[in-house]
Amino acid sequence: PIGEVLSEAKRLVDAGVKEILVISQDTSAYGVDVKHRTGFHNGEPVKTSMVSLCEQLSKLGIWTRLHYVYPYPHVDDVIPLMAEGKILPYL
Repeated sequence: PIGEVLSEAKRLVDAGVKEILVISQDTSAYGVDVKHRTGFHNGEPVKTSMVSLCEQLSKLGIWTRLHYVYPYPHVDDVIPLMAEGKILPYL
């Protein structure tokens, strides 16, 4: 669940990690299997999707690098985060 992923990322940041690598078989399909259901992190609703995951990880103030991203239409929504330096421009 997205809340668990974000909690683990926060725990790693608190432990001194400077970069998070998001790796899966098809990172761009994150959330498709659960129909992008809403999860929760810190009591706040968060959509289970690659874009929401990136938005939330970008708030941690560390480098976030995405691996195995394929050209789904929604991947374009991550480009502004890359342009703003919130997600590393690495696909």
